[in-house]
Amino acid sequence: MKSLVIRPSLWKSYFINSFKVFLATCIIILFGWFFDKLVGVNNLMPILNFFEISISREYLISRFISAIIIVSFIVLMLIYLGLTNVRYEFLEDRLLLSVPLFFILIKKEEIPYKNMLYANHKKTIIESILDIGRISIKLRGKNRDSIEMELIDYADEYATYINKVLNYYRAKKKLQDTSMNKPVVDKSLPDN
Repeated sequence: MKSLVIRPSLWKSYFINSFKVFLATCIIILFGWFFDKLVGVNNLMPILNFFEISISREYLISRFISAIIIVSFIVLMLIYLGLTNVRYEFLEDRLLLSVPLFFILIKKEEIPYKNMLYANHKKTIIESILDIGRISIKLRGKNRDSIEMELIDYADEYATYINKVLNYYRAKKKLQDTSMNKPVVDKSLPDN
């Protein structure tokens, strides 16, 4: 059997994550705007003057927004680096997972097919619009219930293929087990 490597759709998943970071950035800037309107940055000026820091209100607000935008771009770059390392490789008898841990560190894990029950696919509304989906592989005998493979192109076709691979593995394993338990008949002995 040839190995199958599944990776998330890089640009579509990056688009979704960029949208999430953009929303978070807008919410933080909106929070800063509400803070300015309710409390007022001018109320912070006496505290800054006490420490002999003289900053104009506009300078403080512009630096706040600039810092948020710079942090957002750094987070987007780390997300991109993490997404490039995601990999699900189906080998002869096991699944090799490579997923990022803290954006750039890679965690590798091997899961044998004997611990997998079945695969199914799901789609949210946004995933349906972008024509991607998620594949959930149900596990047994592990410390977690399932593996979620997110933002996969052609998730329904891959889930069907994964179920075929699991069924092929089970049939092959059953055939090996029955052939090993078959009694050996010695033909050299005469029948009574």
